[in-house]
Amino acid sequence: MKILITRCNGYIGLHLCKMLKEHELHGLDIHKTSASKFLTKYYSINIDEPYFLPQEYDVVVHLAALVRVGESVKEPTRYYKTNIVGTNNTLLGVKTKEFVFGSTGAAATPTSPYAISKLKAEQDVVEYCE
Repeated sequence: MKILITRCNGYIGLHLCKMLKEHELHGLDIHKTSASKFLTKYYSINIDEPYFLPQEYDVVVHLAALVRVGESVKEPTRYYKTNIVGTNNTLLGVKTKEFVFGSTGAAATPTSPYAISKLKAEQDVVEYCE
């Protein structure tokens, strides 16, 4: 199975790479190099900008997001752009059969720009996958 993990250098992404090491893993993150030794291919991108990956994946696990609630209150536009536009760029730029979206319980009762951005991204994923 060929799997793409966005934010593969993050805490969850690194652990997921280790757990799925028997599969062909591709990673995508904002850093120049990957911290995971389990990746077959690595892409360093700006998630806020449109991008297109040439191959198709069996599964995309989308973990890329800004996640600090307090910071989101101070920089709401940055959070909306990264979490909503970044998710849309991934939906449009990667061919996949399955899309797994890492969200948050905060989206159930959105009271911060972070939670609002994750809820909107969830809605976009559902709409895109229907």
